[in-house]
Amino acid sequence: MALYDSIAAQYDATRGYPAGVQEQVGRKMREVAVERGFIDARWLEIGAGSGRVGLPLAAAGTRYVAADESRAMLDLFATRLREVHAPHASLILADAKALPFADSAFDVGLAVHVFHLVGGWQQAVVQFHRVVRPGGLLLLGFDIDQPGTPHSEALAAWSEILDAAGVPHLPWGRESVGAEVVHYLAQRGAGVEQLNLLAWETQPTVAAILHDQRYGGFCRTRTLPDPDFDRHIGQWRDWLITRYGSLDATLRHHQTFELYVLTLP
Repeated sequence: MALYDSIAAQYDATRGYPAGVQEQVGRKMREVAVERGFIDARWLEIGAGSGRVGLPLAAAGTRYVAADESRAMLDLFATRLREVHAPHASLILADAKALPFADSAFDVGLAVHVFHLVGGWQQAVVQFHRVVRPGGLLLLGFDIDQPGTPHSEALAAWSEILDAAGVPHLPWGRESVGAEVVHYLAQRGAGVEQLNLLAWETQPTVAAILHDQRYGGFCRTRTLPDPDFDRHIGQWRDWLITRYGSLDATLRHHQTFELYVLTLP
């Protein structure tokens, strides 16, 4: 079973963007490509999942291919595509380490929070590079939680509980594998720009963040036995109620979407 098949039904509820943000992210990424001369570009998104990022690109008429190894996630994406007019979009079941496309088949490659999920990410990067033409763009996107908010404080407490229980850290996001991917490509001649595309705030409740961590299938806790997970999250629940007063308390959450634009030699 692919990594996300088992959590596909919960994915958008625990990882989705708030209203309007998905459309803005898609529009701004398309603008980034157009500003660099990629007007009618062929796009490939790897790890496309349920269309959290790619659906607005497809709906805008982009020549867009979504690749993912999870059939359940692509089934969700297909359902969403049927609700919009996307004549140039297609979905492909594929492993990022063995992409079934010819060399230089695409002008723009897109990956948002993908490579830390791939064992042996270098092979996936080689494939990603191979299928995007020389002079093309590789876009690496990251949702960044800003520090100093009640939400970030709450997640830090969750991490401390897992640390105390000996649950190992796993590479995640921009600061780990994402940075290594950028460095790897830069060493091979890619030009690098870093852009802050968008910022937004939400006010999730304590109950909502507990739900997200319980059902979101996050990598660090995914393989914990149920009794251990229940004990840890129960400890966190007690901490949250003590700190914020009730499950209905809201916790300010500030996020940005950051994009690395890599121009291939």
